[in-house]
Amino acid sequence: MTMSSEVMIDVCGVSKKFARSLRKAMIFGLADISRAALMPRRFRSAGLEARITDARKMVPENSAKRAAFALQEAHPYDGAGLRFSEFWALRNVSFQLSRGDCVGVVGHNGAGKSTLFSILSGIYGPTEGRVTVHGRLQALIALGAGFHPLLSGRENVYINGCILGLRVRQIEALMEQIIAFSELEEFMDAPVRSYSSGMKVRLGYSIVAHLNPDILLVDEVLAVGDSKFQAKCQDHMREVMRSGTALMLVSHYMQNIQGMCNRAIWLNHGRMMMEGDVMEVTGAYQRHLFSTGSINQMKTKESTGGFSAIMDKVVAYGGGGQHAGQVISGDSVDVELTLLSSSAFECGRYYVVLMPQGGQTCIASFSMLLDGTGRPIAEGENVVRLHIPSLTLTPGCYQFYACVRNLDGVTALSNGCLSAPIEVLEAPRRHPPALPVVHQASRGLVELAYQWSDPS
Repeated sequence: MTMSSEVMIDVCGVSKKFARSLRKAMIFGLADISRAALMPRRFRSAGLEARITDARKMVPENSAKRAAFALQEAHPYDGAGLRFSEFWALRNVSFQLSRGDCVGVVGHNGAGKSTLFSILSGIYGPTEGRVTVHGRLQALIALGAGFHPLLSGRENVYINGCILGLRVRQIEALMEQIIAFSELEEFMDAPVRSYSSGMKVRLGYSIVAHLNPDILLVDEVLAVGDSKFQAKCQDHMREVMRSGTALMLVSHYMQNIQGMCNRAIWLNHGRMMMEGDVMEVTGAYQRHLFSTGSINQMKTKESTGGFSAIMDKVVAYGGGGQHAGQVISGDSVDVELTLLSSSAFECGRYYVVLMPQGGQTCIASFSMLLDGTGRPIAEGENVVRLHIPSLTLTPGCYQFYACVRNLDGVTALSNGCLSAPIEVLEAPRRHPPALPVVHQASRGLVELAYQWSDPS
């Protein structure tokens, strides 16, 4: 999914501390500012000095912005020690985001995900470490942030556009596209205070989506939108990633992270536990929830959407029993599902969908409801395997999506989980055809057995 190695965000050793008491925070802040103003050199940490040096290098000597950087140097004392009521919201976090990347951030509530996004978007400054951003960054963090409740949706578009750096003429040129994307044509002249939370999300994302940012941060706010608009936003995110936009996404729904991202970061109490392939990181995070006895967490919305079970792994195997990174069209495939359940269920029905990688199209479904079977689900780990005798797909990359439903086949018992992509290769033919481009584009997704004959 990465388009190039061009680094858009470089986060190096970032830490952020807060005070639990507002009164203490104000006292500490006043004391730190006073000390830094009177004896600035003495109260500068190595991290702060490095950030000031980097900032100076980026601004020409005679630039008018030099004064702004001079003001930023008066930063509160950022020593490593914690005073009474202080705590680390982030501690020593480092990673890079490259052009065309999509990085998911997972972790429990309070892990530091929103704090990280606030630092990246410039709302907070880091206590330690530094963040370097290359390009224009837009963030969709707080629901309805920046909207004036007494103004209409149309007026708020103008205000938000101006705040984000657009001229009035540019906003007017984009207005119809923003309204069409949000699907709020009938409500654009109504005050925003009359909007539902989902309508605010529609408007907020539509504004950000049409600013053509180099970097886009999305923090869980799409979770309140309806499924149709969520799918529309996901399609838009994939489109902007293909054009080179870098994306960071926070979500408690692992299927969203697995379906959108190529890399993931797991935060736990402010520390980065793991960074790497999205399937490995999300799998490790969900296994951690289960192995640490976080059964109550599994029943809350923050981990798996309120489900009592976690679909931990979906792994495809080829005919030889090896991981199916590549299979030949027509070969057999086994799909192994690993479910972690906090409770025992008399009967559950597994549901598997085959789809193109990153797509929403269902090519085929394999459901125990359709064949009238079911499996008892024990507390703890449950493993079941699906056998597909012949995977007759046209060449391309595909994924399996799996979840477990109740006996009625409607109520979900687990979250959904995606497999790693598998690449289907062209089956060898006795007389391989030289297909014209037009025919290649119209081959479809499935190759069915067929036979030509003359009518008798």
